[in-house]
Amino acid sequence: MKSHNRIHTGEKPYTCNICCRRFSQPTNLQRHIMVHIGERPHKCRHCPSRFVAASDLRRHDRIHTGERPYKCKQCPKAFKTSATLRRHSSVHIKWKSSRGRLQPANLQQQILTRTGEKSHKCQHCPKGFGSSDNLQKHVRTHTGEKPYTCNVCCREFSQINNLQRHILTHTGEKPHKCQHCPKGFASKQDLQRHLYTHTGERPYECKQCPKAFTTPGNLKKHVASHSTSRKTSHM
Repeated sequence: MKSHNRIHTGEKPYTCNICCRRFSQPTNLQRHIMVHIGERPHKCRHCPSRFVAASDLRRHDRIHTGERPYKCKQCPKAFKTSATLRRHSSVHIKWKSSRGRLQPANLQQQILTRTGEKSHKCQHCPKGFGSSDNLQKHVRTHTGEKPYTCNVCCREFSQINNLQRHILTHTGEKPHKCQHCPKGFASKQDLQRHLYTHTGERPYECKQCPKAFTTPGNLKKHVASHSTSRKTSHM
């Protein structure tokens, strides 16, 4: 009960004596210390990979065994991780009865999405959002709040999907496979960027010249070169 209460109170009584980071549970501190000392006691029996936590080894092991223990209750699909199952479950629309007729449980939210109405306003900037969830995610860009913590290395994230992608770097899992070559990737975004090497597509176009790029990062660097050129020409 005392351990559970720390979820609500935010109390973190366990401190790392190397970097002074604080934790709410002793098990989280023990896993964190292994990051400092480089200890990875859990070894894969199929490949040379090693892991800090037994749970990470179990997730990694499914890459080799193909086991999919997380089964969807609404369709025959099954998944290797609970996070992937949660993402999949959102595609199934929940229904509820209203005066003898079936309606989506999130009907009001769907109406706002279709009409484009953005009734949830940010108190820090002029932006508005169609749902309170999206507003809450956006507000974290102002507050810097990072409520999602990796239980292996204790890195913190503002969005749960960023944490889920990060965890794959510990497990070695690469569920997103390229249809053109044997490569696999931890996220859909990484796979999409890789696909451009096969298709030759360059979707990010410069508005100041005819050049186009495969990633927004490369476009941003290119746009900065226009600014530098203009400053040089005025000197």
